[in-house]
Amino acid sequence: TQVDTEVVNETITCSSADASLYMDFVEDDTDECTAIKAEYTSECCFPFPKTPCGLCKGLNDTQSMTLLWAEEVEYDGASVTCGVVDNIVNSEEANSLLCSSAQEKYREDCCFDKCSLCDTKPAEGEQLAWDFVVDFNETSKTCGEIEAIFTAEQVNSKSEECRDVKSDYHDLCCFRPPTSPCELCSEFVRWDEIVEFDGANATCKDVVALLKREEEIGDKCLMSTNLLEASCCYELCNVCGDSLLLDWDAVVEYDEAQVSCGDLKPIFGKNEIEHDTEECATVTSNYQDLCCYYPPISPCNLCRTDSDFLEAYSSVEIELWGSSTNCSDAYDYLIKRIESESDTCSSAKESIFNECCYKKCAICGEGFFQDFNEKIDFGGDTISCLQLHTVRTLDVSAESEECSIMQSQYSETCCYDAPEVPCILCVEGAVQITVEVDFRGQTQSCESVANYLGSRSNNGTEECTSSISEFRDFCCFDKCTICMNETEMVDWETYVDFDSSSQSCGNFDWYFTSNVVKKGSQECTDLQMAYSEKCCYAPIDYTVPACSLCKQGEVWYDLNGDIQVEFEGEPRSCNEVSNSLFRKSEDSSEICAQARSEYFDSCCFVKCDLCQDAQLDANVEIMYNNAVTTCLELGLKFSIDIIQEGSDECNTARELFAEPCCFLTPTEPCTLCSNDGNQGQVRANVDVNFYGSQTTCSELNSFLVSREEQVGFMCQAAKTELQGTCCFEMCTICGNDGNLYWDNPVQFNDMKFACGELTWILSGEMIEDGTPECIDMQTSYFDQCCTGPSLEIPEGGDKCEICPSGKDWYAQVTYNETPMTCLELDSVLLRDGLFDGSDECQSATEQYSAQCCYTP
Repeated sequence: TQVDTEVVNETITCSSADASLYMDFVEDDTDECTAIKAEYTSECCFPFPKTPCGLCKGLNDTQSMTLLWAEEVEYDGASVTCGVVDNIVNSEEANSLLCSSAQEKYREDCCFDKCSLCDTKPAEGEQLAWDFVVDFNETSKTCGEIEAIFTAEQVNSKSEECRDVKSDYHDLCCFRPPTSPCELCSEFVRWDEIVEFDGANATCKDVVALLKREEEIGDKCLMSTNLLEASCCYELCNVCGDSLLLDWDAVVEYDEAQVSCGDLKPIFGKNEIEHDTEECATVTSNYQDLCCYYPPISPCNLCRTDSDFLEAYSSVEIELWGSSTNCSDAYDYLIKRIESESDTCSSAKESIFNECCYKKCAICGEGFFQDFNEKIDFGGDTISCLQLHTVRTLDVSAESEECSIMQSQYSETCCYDAPEVPCILCVEGAVQITVEVDFRGQTQSCESVANYLGSRSNNGTEECTSSISEFRDFCCFDKCTICMNETEMVDWETYVDFDSSSQSCGNFDWYFTSNVVKKGSQECTDLQMAYSEKCCYAPIDYTVPACSLCKQGEVWYDLNGDIQVEFEGEPRSCNEVSNSLFRKSEDSSEICAQARSEYFDSCCFVKCDLCQDAQLDANVEIMYNNAVTTCLELGLKFSIDIIQEGSDECNTARELFAEPCCFLTPTEPCTLCSNDGNQGQVRANVDVNFYGSQTTCSELNSFLVSREEQVGFMCQAAKTELQGTCCFEMCTICGNDGNLYWDNPVQFNDMKFACGELTWILSGEMIEDGTPECIDMQTSYFDQCCTGPSLEIPEGGDKCEICPSGKDWYAQVTYNETPMTCLELDSVLLRDGLFDGSDECQSATEQYSAQCCYTP
């Protein structure tokens, strides 16, 4: 802005004053800055117009002209340049009286109709090839330089000179940009190579530039690429090839200079070192071992322990394998190059872990959050807490005295405890995000105030209530909603024409917030009238089924989501139609029935069923369309690729893959550990080899149950060969010599259990019959559990059982104000003498069955 402002008895422009604040490092929010802004903002600042006035922009819709920036005119009693006048009128709206009067007064002196090589009207759509070089007046000029000459020499569009130059250079310099430009070379070009193009010799550089004006699928592009690609294009030498990774930071010597391996590629490009040349073979031999590596499957993390990830010091110097380096470089090398389980990794950790690894200092204690925006004085520098948390605590160990000092100095400012119930500034409205208020000694936006209170202050505290009382009238407003009916919801997937573009209906909420459109205002009413019918809908009651487009009766079909159909008067994808119906219509509604009738054939299909009546073996790997996939992934591809039942592709896939992917469920499944009606237990994680395949007992049993008949050869072979290894009898308290009295109470691990619950513990621990552990349990509990009812149970009463079938033993409950699991609750009820049929048992059942019980 060119308004003159007096600062310390010196008259300067507003822009100079603004620049001086920057040059003098005057910080925002300081007293000096606040004082200067208060004095000069009204003179120097203005709201930027939606459509700024331009001195040479189209007047009364005539064509825009070129501004003569340096031409001097008289403005407001002073001699100024046209550029200054243009800057001044830029602050006005294009349709204002001041703009139109300035254009009328200065247009003739400040503007001229410049000659242009290309037709720049939108209808012509031509574009200037700025960098294309041509012969102009016996010298080489770019097309952009010719345009600059037109401006400098004020060449008029209707002059003979303009017509002559356009006649000579229009076709070379101007083109209509293609939708998809032709690219002769994918990456590297032999720029100076001479080839024949359009009947004349040209460099590959010129050919590349000219072909970019052609469509990628055009005949000229295809023919030129076929003829010239071998001459103009080349593959750059790659020292790492296709299988190795480049270590960008490794340093090597090249041409007597130290360069990083990452810088070799641009050097090779500058020197045009091509793939499969002798020069490439030489540099590959010299640098591949230094610059390239196979990435580890599980990288060696120097500073990882079994329980924690530590940091590596950035500058501590160390000796590693006889060479001097620092911890940071050693850390990077190990994680890029070395496997975590290797001897090299173990050796490095043993050697340098204690020197290199540390737990970084945390300014905030456990349970506190980091503040990033507050400012602190750090050794004479004013920095943000973000910088403290990230940069200034690098190389500072959590156990160091330096960390303790930093915590004591900065934790109060840079850390905070998040509120349990956050303070909300505008409970019943929205925040006016641009309004500024004085908060905590600074001028802050209402949005910042709301964010601060929400993250720091508890609802109901003095800070919260006083802030709401002080700022609510300034910061809060009753925001407009696009839906007239408050029970309706906004359809985010519907788009409407608004503000010169296609907008999601959901964007109105942001528009209302950022523009402070209040409920009941004329603008709010106008927008509701224009868009609510299209943008809003009454949500369905989801206690009843929602409309599913591709469901017929009880049969579900797949959705061809990308198909375009006409829906509600607009082109929509089947995905959008299906989503809209699911949100807005019930399954039994007439709207749903009509939509299915109209769109089912277009949008829905029967996916190819690879296995038909058989079962899918999900994890079997197959080769499909030249790629390795699983049978499960193949079925998913049928949905994505719209492979329909009965199609040639479906029939072909079934012929190729039904055998490896599908199997019939046996009528009498084979169970590995069953014999003569007795069912043993399977040792889950025991490794076995069966028919040449390495597996576990549990995996083998699962395979046999799903695939093999009980009387089949495979089943009998597995039992004969592996029952001794894989199967066992579960330990029981009573063995074969007594009967289990389920409710008899016993003491186990300092808790009272029913004897029946002990059998579940034995089962859960997979304790085998005949083992020392089993014998110890039988010796300890046989008399109490297997010889008759316990004397502790009056009249042989049954223990209170709150779950009739399944019990979630580890669900959390509170009994007599004590937290415990349902397993512990069971023991407590037994200990307290609560028996089945008692009022106390009935009360406990009503109180805890919802948390502890389930139907298996």
